[in-house]
Amino acid sequence: MTATRLQLLVCSYGLQGLERLARSKRPQVEGVAYLVSCQMPQSDKLEAASAELQTFLQREDVDLHIIHNRGLSKNRNHALALATAPLSLLSDDDLDYTAEALQAVVRAFEQHPKADVISFQFHQEGQEKAYPSKGFHHQHPPKGYYISSCEIAFRTQSLQGKFQFNENFGVGSAHFPCGEEDILLKDLLKAGLHCLFEPIYICTHPSLSTGAKRFADPIFLQTKGAVFS
Repeated sequence: MTATRLQLLVCSYGLQGLERLARSKRPQVEGVAYLVSCQMPQSDKLEAASAELQTFLQREDVDLHIIHNRGLSKNRNHALALATAPLSLLSDDDLDYTAEALQAVVRAFEQHPKADVISFQFHQEGQEKAYPSKGFHHQHPPKGYYISSCEIAFRTQSLQGKFQFNENFGVGSAHFPCGEEDILLKDLLKAGLHCLFEPIYICTHPSLSTGAKRFADPIFLQTKGAVFS
């Protein structure tokens, strides 16, 4: 058996989220595994899972962990603490992948051996996010660029036990519903980590992401002020 090189840290919420995950495209790829962290309400029971979900959870490349709290940043921190592969990729339960895209993530780190973090691109149905045509270092991002969680991959040892998502930010937090990935990137750069952007598409989101929707929400400006204060 080939050792796992890349682990997707999939965050989900409730049985409905797990069912959505089972319907998404998660190819079985040599050296790739899926670590699923699910915040499960007490009212949801895995015994009620569909046959499709049960089959998905029985795959050898899928590892499910159940927790009973709320907040996406708490969920991401839980998944990060459990990661065991050399490379990690942040993921959600409604993203579609191809084998070629996941292999491209691994190759990017092979081509950039000094990189701690590499962000990529994703397709979003309904409104494509604008990206630079060339790679860059996150210390010097082009005007108008912003990062989304599902674009972020990293060497696990560079972050694990050293950095966390700020749990005051993100969907389900008590304070700000977005901005957690901005804060994480800011912390990583401040600590001197080598963070790159590569113009490679790695996944597809079926509708507008939180990051895309936030520009139309007045609270986005308030959150941005808190992020960069």
